Amino acid sequence: MTTSAPVPGPVGQLSLFAPPSPLSVEALTPVAAEARPGVAKEFWIRIAPSGCVTGSVLASFVGLLAEDAHKEFTPRVKKRRQEAAEGWRHELVDRSEWDRRARLCMLGKCQHC
Repeated sequence: MTTSAPVPGPVGQLSLFAPPSPLSVEALTPVAAEARPGVAKEFWIRIAPSGCVTGSVLASFVGLLAEDAHKEFTPRVKKRRQEAAEGWRHELVDRSEWDRRARLCMLGKCQHC
């Protein structure tokens, strides 16, 4: 996660950080960038072994690595290792994919629940 120079705030005061911008696909692995050229991946989704999305966080908040997202949801190393062995996953998705895959799960209206 990077910080930027102070920018003017709403009342002429300085804000410490500029508003987060969507992450570009150039920062992703070549395979991911080739799969959806020009699409900003903005959200990490947390996926249970059942396929249900149980959490979501802005990538600009936690970083570009799946490990960063996993740390955000599960701070303890031992528990993260256990979850990985059980099949929990964290995927970086764009807004349309988030709507398609995460929205119903986050509302408790998916087929997984």
